[in-house]
Amino acid sequence: MSDITICLTAATDVGVYRKNNEDNFIVCPDVSVDNWTIPQDPNGIIPLGSRGSLIVVADGMGGMNAGEVASDIAVHTVKDCFAPDKVTPEDFATPAAACKFMKQVILEADNRIKKHAKKHSDTSGMGTTIVMAWLLDNTACVAWCGDSRAYAFHPETGLRQLSKDHSYVQSLVDSGQLLPELAFDHPDSNIITSSLGDFVNSASPDSVVTYLHNGEMLLLCSDGLCGMIRDNETEQILQQTHEDLDACRQALIQGALNAGGHDNVTVALLKVLSGAPDLPPVTNTPTRTLSPTEVEQQAQGEDQAIEEPSDIEELVKPAVEQNAANDLDAKAKAKVEELKKNKKKGRKFFWTLFILLLLAGGLYLLWRFVPGMPFQPKQCEGPDSNQVEIVDTNITPPSPEPETPVVVPETPKPENAPASGPQKPQSTTQQTTTQQTTPSPANPIGMIIEKQQAKTSATTEPTEKPQTDADASNEATETNSEEE
Repeated sequence: MSDITICLTAATDVGVYRKNNEDNFIVCPDVSVDNWTIPQDPNGIIPLGSRGSLIVVADGMGGMNAGEVASDIAVHTVKDCFAPDKVTPEDFATPAAACKFMKQVILEADNRIKKHAKKHSDTSGMGTTIVMAWLLDNTACVAWCGDSRAYAFHPETGLRQLSKDHSYVQSLVDSGQLLPELAFDHPDSNIITSSLGDFVNSASPDSVVTYLHNGEMLLLCSDGLCGMIRDNETEQILQQTHEDLDACRQALIQGALNAGGHDNVTVALLKVLSGAPDLPPVTNTPTRTLSPTEVEQQAQGEDQAIEEPSDIEELVKPAVEQNAANDLDAKAKAKVEELKKNKKKGRKFFWTLFILLLLAGGLYLLWRFVPGMPFQPKQCEGPDSNQVEIVDTNITPPSPEPETPVVVPETPKPENAPASGPQKPQSTTQQTTTQQTTPSPANPIGMIIEKQQAKTSATTEPTEKPQTDADASNEATETNSEEE
């Protein structure tokens, strides 16, 4: 048995809007005694047994009573597996062995929840998250699956997160697609990538190891706390109430309720009172969180970065690194604020442009279609200039104006020509053509050609005029020539 003394407490609240509480928790001040009750005095001194102390928080999912069933199965599985007759000395001989045992317990809880869901269709789709911390001497072994969290707090070094959420938002942070400062407000923060009872994605628990000092505290909580208040707000509450564990528990739950209380709120607290190493007074820096592999390497005597400094230079180095980290944190916060301002400016510009476009479109429609608006184009009463005029190609163009006939001197009549006869009317066009192109009367071939042209002109020129005496004389001459 070590000389370490502790105190612990836990509580849960249904929240403001929920009707049933799907969260569950258990605490065991001494695993070797199999005592799973909450101490009546939260600040009571408890000697740490040889098998350590255990605290567990489970956050059920699935709605109605299904989530409550899943979280209850999870905590009861932990009770069964941590019974004194089932935990062997090899299971907690090293921190790595303890982490391995805790992971096996979580996987066993996952199997029991799935078996229960198959037998009871009314609980189909239920699931739960889980986080557990096993304090062995001054070593805290933490294992989890889901987004329920584990923190360590010391009044001199502040709050540090031990677990890493199995969630979609955390994957964005890990891949560099999202700044850690923006993760809290992300709309998809409730999407969990690994949990107990999920038939699609098998449970994949993780674990870490950290060393605690006197005055340091372990905090386990459901997302009803860490999803409602930010880590800096949680740290402020712990700074103000860390002397009284009961006041600390109540203040944390009340802080989540004041922030909205949209989910069930569960917290479990364990504080190291004495017997552990004191925090080094020079560095005042948080203890590193280690993986089980690193713990094994340290136990074997290999050089690790977590070893305490042995000279002045090594003592000053962590402080310098801490200052550099603070500077980077300040720059990151400034960058976040700048991005938020730019985002607000971009939104303002977009909406202003959108409203101006709407106003411009409305004014144009008003000017275009409402009669009487100034500067409107006049409506043409005649035919539209854009219309194509269809021309009837079958209409005969008008005849050209006849030219002034040329009077040809009268030729002497032949002896055998009749003195008188009926006069044939002839068009103006025929007269003009005949008078201009008439060959000599003595040429009979030309007279025949002229007669044919006169007939053709007569068929196309409906308007006729009486012949003159000279024309009649010529016609008579032509007739006599043909007879000869």
